[in-house]
Amino acid sequence: IRDTLAKAGIGIALDGKVTGQGTERLGYDISIDANNIPLDPTLRAALAQRQRDLYDQFKPAGLADGIIKFSKSPQPEVAPTFTADLSFKQASLTSDRLPMPVTDVVAAAIFEPDLIDIKSLAGRYGDTPVSIKGQIWPGYENQPSRYSLALEFKDTILNDDLFELLPESAA
Repeated sequence: IRDTLAKAGIGIALDGKVTGQGTERLGYDISIDANNIPLDPTLRAALAQRQRDLYDQFKPAGLADGIIKFSKSPQPEVAPTFTADLSFKQASLTSDRLPMPVTDVVAAAIFEPDLIDIKSLAGRYGDTPVSIKGQIWPGYENQPSRYSLALEFKDTILNDDLFELLPESAA
């Protein structure tokens, strides 16, 4: 696998420890340093359902680099958790709600089970530079995702196409 990943330009380094193997007190603390990971169907399949729903909504393409940490306390009642501190390059986002994709995306975000914290996202919507910062709380079961985002468009013509992107409550 390592040779296949290296030939594809993908770098993955794994570090960590596992305790309590074969017992009820399994615990782990694992860190993965990943580079040039494609945003593709293989990655989609590895995501938790909540993140997979957002992936399907925004259909990302491109590459990601970052540090992903998985941990679980040896206490049986404590659920496992993860944090992924990722940067994206050569990326684009396509959504059914947008008439055009957001291209030339460069972004940095921290992913956790219940939160996506977008530190920075810059790209182009047609000829217009766009940037986004904020948080997304992925929906759970039948609940919709919640968003708190600040969008900045430069030299944008205010027209019906732009206003149609807003929820009815904001338009």
